[in-house]
Amino acid sequence: YAKEFGDTRVTQKYTKNPALGHWVSNQRHSFKKSQNGIKSCGISKDQIRSLNNIGFQWSLRITDSRKYYQKFLDGESPGRKTTKETQLLNNTGFEWGLRKTDYWDSRYEEL
Repeated sequence: YAKEFGDTRVTQKYTKNPALGHWVSNQRHSFKKSQNGIKSCGISKDQIRSLNNIGFQWSLRITDSRKYYQKFLDGESPGRKTTKETQLLNNTGFEWGLRKTDYWDSRYEEL
């Protein structure tokens, strides 16, 4: 996924590989539980470290996703951003002009 799209922003409903989308969603959910101190969260520290090492994006929220939008806002977007979207990105501190430069293991490899 990352080789094809240049990021790890797999959505839960990723139609090209629904199993990957589901797995990524589970990793994000498990990570959130681990951050809230739940010991049986379903993800190990080593798995979190592995995902961090490849730049895994734990959230798809716009405030956590500035780099994702950078590749679309420098002429690579199939459409233009609205003034509202542009203002929202500005409010998050978006840096304009930058470019994108077993079961668990198999999904990790697909990512």
